[in-house]
Amino acid sequence: MRTRISKRKNNAFTLVELLVVVAIMGLLSTIIIINTQRPKTTAQNNVIITNLNTLRSAIELWNNNNGSYAGFCDNDTCSSGSNDWKILCSAIKSQNRNRAVTCNINAQGTALCASTQFVDTSDYYCVDTVSSGKRGAAGCGTGTVCP
Repeated sequence: MRTRISKRKNNAFTLVELLVVVAIMGLLSTIIIINTQRPKTTAQNNVIITNLNTLRSAIELWNNNNGSYAGFCDNDTCSSGSNDWKILCSAIKSQNRNRAVTCNINAQGTALCASTQFVDTSDYYCVDTVSSGKRGAAGCGTGTVCP
């Protein structure tokens, strides 16, 4: 008597195949997330630069109207000082994840420096009354001139 051996054809995926597909999908989604975050961070940093450069213009207008930089800003609080300071300081903080915005005025009211740290980097952007804005490894600190 002859026995018939039937071979069943299995159309299912193996566990290894499923794991490979999940790993590939995870890798692709990671690449997509990273590449969509970079432009957002760049845009936030550009807004910080624009706001600090606008702040520099407002600083000069304040000085022209008042004869001094005194009273323009209050270091890091955004709640006292000129209206321009309050608005621009708050706008900068909304872009840099609520990091400090430093604003220093010398005792004579003749020099001012403002700076903040960029998003996702250790670099700072700094504006002062001596030179135009610049990017660097440090902000104003306690000084009134960008380092």
